[in-house]
Order: sequence, then C-alpha cells, then structure tokens
Amino acid sequence: MPKDIKKAAEWLDRAVAQKNPYAAYLAGKIYLTEGEAKDIQKAIRSFKIAAENGNDNAEYQLGKIYLYGKDIPRDTDKAMYYLHLAAEHGNQYAAQLIHSIRVNGNWTAALASLRLLGHMARVIQNRLEDERRGRENSIDRKLRRKIEEKKQAHGLKQ
Repeated sequence: MPKDIKKAAEWLDRAVAQKNPYAAYLAGKIYLTEGEAKDIQKAIRSFKIAAENGNDNAEYQLGKIYLYGKDIPRDTDKAMYYLHLAAEHGNQYAAQLIHSIRVNGNWTAALASLRLLGHMARVIQNRLEDERRGRENSIDRKLRRKIEEKKQAHGLKQ
C-alpha cells in the first residue's frame, strides 16, 4: 500500500477529536515534519491535546517549538514551562536541554547537543538491532528498506 500522509492525518485527526494522546502526538509530528502536511498551528494544537493527556514527548516538542521560534514567534516562557513539565514527567531529553540551557546559557548549542545525543542513540539502537538479527543479515538498513519497497512495487510478498 502506498504511503498517504494526508489520509493518515485525516484518520489521526479523528482519533485526536476523541482525545487520544498517542494519535495526537503522532498527528503533531506529522504536521511538524511532513512537507505536504506541514502546518505548525495544527501541530501545536495536537501536541497540546497530547500534553493535556499526559504525553511527556508532546510537552517536550512544544517546548522545542517555542524555544526555537522557527515557524512561530519565539516564546521562552512557554518553552521553559513545557520543558519543565516534560522533565517532571520523566522526559530525559527535556531535562538534559534544561540543564544545558542553565549551564551554557546558549539555546542553539544546547539544542544542537541534544540532537546529537538523540542521533547517537538511534545509531546505537540500530546497530544493536542489526547485531541481534545476526551477522548473516548485515545488509544496511536503508538498503534493506529499498529492497523491501521494490518487492512491494513488484507485488512480491516479504
């Protein structure tokens, strides 16, 4: 089945209307990052619904949105409010970002270091997963995904 971001967003919006925090967080991520569906106001609305229902990742995302001020006016008070909420709810990335901001006083350096840590964590996780699958399956993850997409395009089962 081909990827359809707009259709996915429609279904997620229906779940968001039911105050589903997981759907609200995922919808927020789509509206924040996916080019064809990018809408910062919808992302903020979705993240707020998820945050109100206890999603610390949504609180962290709201903190970063207001801290960066990339697509909306920067609001450090709101940013710190949401980052502190996320940290209180156990979000390690928010706690690290708050610590970096306090120590360095430099928002961009703190965010860059946090992104680097997140990227390193994903790299390590991917390597561990590859090792668990075994050495004989050492095809690089991106190549494996491309092969699977081509198989799907030709109608072959995986």
